[in-house]
Amino acid sequence: MDNLPAVVIADADTASLRRLAREACAAGFTIAAAASDGLEALAAVRREKPSVLVCSLLLPSLDGLALVRLARDACPGLRTMLICGFLSRDVYDECTRLGVDCVLTAPLADGALAAVLSALPRRAERRFRSLDAVISALLRELGVPVNFKGYRYLREAVRLVMQDGGYVRAVTTRLYPEVAARFGATGSQVERSIRNAVTAAHSEPTERMAELFPAKRRPTNSEFIALLAELLSFGDGERVR
Repeated sequence: MDNLPAVVIADADTASLRRLAREACAAGFTIAAAASDGLEALAAVRREKPSVLVCSLLLPSLDGLALVRLARDACPGLRTMLICGFLSRDVYDECTRLGVDCVLTAPLADGALAAVLSALPRRAERRFRSLDAVISALLRELGVPVNFKGYRYLREAVRLVMQDGGYVRAVTTRLYPEVAARFGATGSQVERSIRNAVTAAHSEPTERMAELFPAKRRPTNSEFIALLAELLSFGDGERVR
């Protein structure tokens, strides 16, 4: 256990805190502290010097952004993840300024935190690439067939969600129509093509696909798009243009 990387988790909701802790353990981390208060979490970071801090934006005493800023000052090299219900432009800009590794949109899909924590070593190895190249590389790594129309639709959908998290909560009414308009298709064609591409990748999973989506159930289009956008939005060592 002593050789496992440590994580401090902060969430005001007790049930969410327990769930996050379970997923962190599933990803191979040990729980250094689980706090329901921002100041309590900061004290734990200073005391335990963990590898990763996972915290909600809304916390008593000290909000998530302030916690991230102070925690990184106290523990250089700390990897940070922020969970928020809505990623506004102001929050996005502050996360970028602070160097937050990943922002997860609540409510989290089952296994989302475990997948992102498991991906951290890979994220540090990525180099400066264009956003299209980064998304395309991950899609290929997940085994999405490049000759499927859904491959192009997925790439565009992930890009849109990275730019505006609101799309993932309005997949049918906003995201599919927007992608369709860019390719001269219909929303139903986009939905079907993405579903076929995800099904193909899930039916014969690559190692990376099995790591991110370990459940036997095929991820829904929105789950697949949302997790990819979360993985890529705040990758350490990676800049998009």
